[in-house]
Amino acid sequence: MLNPVLQNRIGTCWVLLIAGVFYAGGSLLIAFAPPFPLVMAGLAFIGIGGGFCDACLASVVAHFEDKRSMNTLYAFFGVGAAGIPWNHYYWFPFSLEVVMIGFHFMVFKNYELPSEEVHQRSTMRARLHQISRKRIFWVGIALVNLGFAIVDTLSNWLTSYLIEVKGSEPDASRYQLSMLWAASGLTAGRLFFSLPYVHVRERIGNTVLLVLLCGAISVLWVVNTMALDWVVIALAGFFIGPNTPTILSIVAVRVPPSLKNAAVSITIGSGVIGATLGPLIFGVAAGKIVPGLQVLPPVIVVLACLSALVFWAIPPREKRD
Repeated sequence: MLNPVLQNRIGTCWVLLIAGVFYAGGSLLIAFAPPFPLVMAGLAFIGIGGGFCDACLASVVAHFEDKRSMNTLYAFFGVGAAGIPWNHYYWFPFSLEVVMIGFHFMVFKNYELPSEEVHQRSTMRARLHQISRKRIFWVGIALVNLGFAIVDTLSNWLTSYLIEVKGSEPDASRYQLSMLWAASGLTAGRLFFSLPYVHVRERIGNTVLLVLLCGAISVLWVVNTMALDWVVIALAGFFIGPNTPTILSIVAVRVPPSLKNAAVSITIGSGVIGATLGPLIFGVAAGKIVPGLQVLPPVIVVLACLSALVFWAIPPREKRD
């Protein structure tokens, strides 16, 4: 949420450098296996760094007004995550972030956000007021929160569901969860829909993807076959993968260049509400009702259906010179 303010005051390069310091510092702190309070502090630093980096890079890509570019950006987030050696997890992101700090400095040291110089007299408060009057801003926030709620609720509770309901072994369930995120799931979906010959219409196309997600989750719910579970989990990741970058692209092309930075950053930042409340509310509810974790698939289906309906509230693009 602070990204547009800092990006306008100190520049993109410095925001990415600060993000790198936070992320690397948090990873280094946890790598030494400190007491629990310091682990929490390290995770907070990683969250701050990752949040700044995500919002900053997305606001840069948003000026391309090309959802394929946004899909590619988010796909490589997944590619990086898939390549981490888990037994030395926090040493790897620390080492990588040190390299990325230098890389970001070289690439963005002279970068300026397009068209911002024309609006130097416009304060951030005035821009926020302009954004808040646009329907796409609120629709985008609703879609991002639903998307984050789907992904994070599924990610946080899938292993428990597979163990307690489907009878998977604990080790196998973690590998099954990796199918949701790795090259066969979200990452594959984002890479596929970034290809130049693949075109998905904003309303119909995303509704179809969410319907297919519902189909994959329904199969996971109804059919109790171990081999099929691996496939449908990967398919669920594939169908939900393009959701977030597509929403950000939809928001970006419907606001003027001077508002893209703030609109995209705030839209991403608001997703923490869905990412937090989704898994939390589900966990509390599942612990108080008789079916327990068995309700995970229908909850995901309901959230996906709500998201599909909200996609139809997207306003048409405004013609701009």
